[in-house]
Amino acid sequence: MAKLITENAELLIYLDGKLHITILGGIKLTGLDRMKVTLKLTSTDHKQNAFPHS
Repeated sequence: MAKLITENAELLIYLDGKLHITILGGIKLTGLDRMKVTLKLTSTDHKQNAFPHS
């Protein structure tokens, strides 16, 4: 069962089975022409294997 956690506007979390997707930086309504976020993919099988990408 997939779940989107939006309690913090600067940290969005999407959970789907063994995959956790974290978006650091949030979404701001000003400056939408240049959105900068960091996307972090994590497998629940291997917590030490995180793949961040800006």
